[in-house]
Amino acid sequence: MAGARWTYFLIPPGASDGYDWPPGVRCFGPATRDEWVGIPAPDGNTYPLSWRCGAPEEDEFVDPELLHGLVMAQLAPAAHEE
Repeated sequence: MAGARWTYFLIPPGASDGYDWPPGVRCFGPATRDEWVGIPAPDGNTYPLSWRCGAPEEDEFVDPELLHGLVMAQLAPAAHEE
């Protein structure tokens, strides 16, 4: 999609496997081939990549259950209500 912008959330390795993600969500990890997610350096000029909330500290990830709930509520509200 031309002009599309993605927002990336770092979750623990393998954590996306336990959820049925709705269409439009892409999970990147060891099981996908020829795909990658650019992760900017904690400091310095890494344009066009940047941290919106600062680089995570060691073992500081987004909670996959909370992220899944939010994504489902926004992208698949009918499925989320069941």
